[in-house]
Amino acid sequence: MNSLDLINELYKPYRIIKKSKCTIIESTSGKFVIKPKGKQNIKELFSYLASRGFYGYPNLVDETRSDIDLFEFVEDINYPLDQKATDLIKVVAELHLATHYYKEVREDKFKEIFRLYKIKLSCLIY
Repeated sequence: MNSLDLINELYKPYRIIKKSKCTIIESTSGKFVIKPKGKQNIKELFSYLASRGFYGYPNLVDETRSDIDLFEFVEDINYPLDQKATDLIKVVAELHLATHYYKEVREDKFKEIFRLYKIKLSCLIY
């Protein structure tokens, strides 16, 4: 029995919607999204993001299957497009702020970059 058959048996969905690689199931216990597993371990990724203080992702309901992940479905709210864009910018900024790190660079490296930049500019001008 494959994972999708097992999910159908466990959650007994009354409606199944297929959208590209995702499958949305509606059952008496709620709405869920089934996605095929990718190369990266989702549990590790979510743990890393949580350790950095970022919580802007859907809840992972079941990751024990070898070929799929089961997520909680998040309903879309109708609001203006400019507000959606602003919210998306804020989420990306928070993600960047939560996961960036500083790398110390020597002054020699900056001088080398500047010197190469000047050479390329002088080639373009002439």
